[in-house]
Amino acid sequence: MTFYKDFAEPAMIALARASSRGVLVDVTERNRIVTAQRAKLDDLRGTLGRVVGRDINPDSPKQVKGLLYDELRLPVQYKRSPTGHGQGPVTCDAEAVRKLRRLCPQHETLLTALVDYRSVITRLEAYETKLETRADGASYFVTNYNATGTVTGRISSSAPIHIDAGGNLQNRERGPSRRMFVARPGMVFIKCDGSQAEARVVAALMRDERWLEKFRDPTYDVHVENASYVYACRIGDITAETNMTPAERTVWRQGRGLSTNNGCKDSLRQEGKPVTHGAHYKIGPHGVAKIGDMPFLDAKRGLLRYTAARQPLLGTWWERVEEMLRTTRTIRTVWGRLRIFLGRCNDQTIREAVAHEPQSVIGDLINHAFFVLDEELAPLGAYPLIQAHDEIVVEAPDGAVGACVPLIRTAFEAPLTFPGIAQPLVIPADIAVGKNWYNLKKVR
Repeated sequence: MTFYKDFAEPAMIALARASSRGVLVDVTERNRIVTAQRAKLDDLRGTLGRVVGRDINPDSPKQVKGLLYDELRLPVQYKRSPTGHGQGPVTCDAEAVRKLRRLCPQHETLLTALVDYRSVITRLEAYETKLETRADGASYFVTNYNATGTVTGRISSSAPIHIDAGGNLQNRERGPSRRMFVARPGMVFIKCDGSQAEARVVAALMRDERWLEKFRDPTYDVHVENASYVYACRIGDITAETNMTPAERTVWRQGRGLSTNNGCKDSLRQEGKPVTHGAHYKIGPHGVAKIGDMPFLDAKRGLLRYTAARQPLLGTWWERVEEMLRTTRTIRTVWGRLRIFLGRCNDQTIREAVAHEPQSVIGDLINHAFFVLDEELAPLGAYPLIQAHDEIVVEAPDGAVGACVPLIRTAFEAPLTFPGIAQPLVIPADIAVGKNWYNLKKVR
């Protein structure tokens, strides 16, 4: 009961308060974003028509299936069978089209247009979520934080059941569309998230003191170093490539024999993240190719290079996790969260166990900071308003920012003690302030 009373229950109370507050929406900005996205849909329909040579309705699964499987003779994709045996129905959903793009690069323009069209439709559905109009006449996005939504402790969110409005606030992409979420009059947003949080926890669980020492250098970028392992490049090359345009990246990569998948829209630093997460959590090349939307051979080569660079400590951590599974079937995190793994101790269970502790530790770090801040910020007229993955957004009076920031930093930078590590792990907090959820200025 100690973990529940001291941790889970306070988190649920604080999250319930945040759910009831709602986030103010700038309706004019939202309408502008929706109009821009609808124009993008028209452009994508035009692109599809030019590539195919006739008008095609991308909203019609029948037409898309006919184009992909009957006319172009691309490999037919199937959904999973509901019974778990044999093949399910034929599909042309977004996942199937992304897989076809990896398998058939000669049709990349067509398939990318279909992928982008589906992505815009999904974003529009999120942007046009029904808002709640309150007594002040303003419109608010409301959500329900599900404090017990996952086995790791990371919360989920969904539409409230008591009102016909709102939805999932955690699926909001990082980008300009967050401008629609604004602070109330006289208030500002203070956003806080952990710097390279999950990688730091993995390093601590691996008991890799040399890697942890690198994290103490504020100029160290773990994603740049990881990408240098994945793509067998120098760190300076990865840093330089990050600042290139897609066209420059294409030429640069071709000269080094690297993949130019998906038009080089993302840097190697960004593209390497699914590989390193997959390597940490024992996900195979097929899984990494799917998660990262990359060619299978790229995923396989990247996994081999990265895991070799992190051995033997990476393998030793996996062995400790597997030993815990085979002897006690339980994992207890540094926060005291206990999870019992039932069923067969097979590869799938081992992968879940390896991924559990890093994800759970970060989830509970965020939850702990959330309920601590819900209490400590109240005298200042401030409160935690949004929890989205690894970040917390506080809403505070304009004049209280200076007093709020130290409290937020202290709550977020709680020291974590791991077995076999000489010093407690502290995950630095990146804090930024602004009037909306996108335009935020970093606070040093």
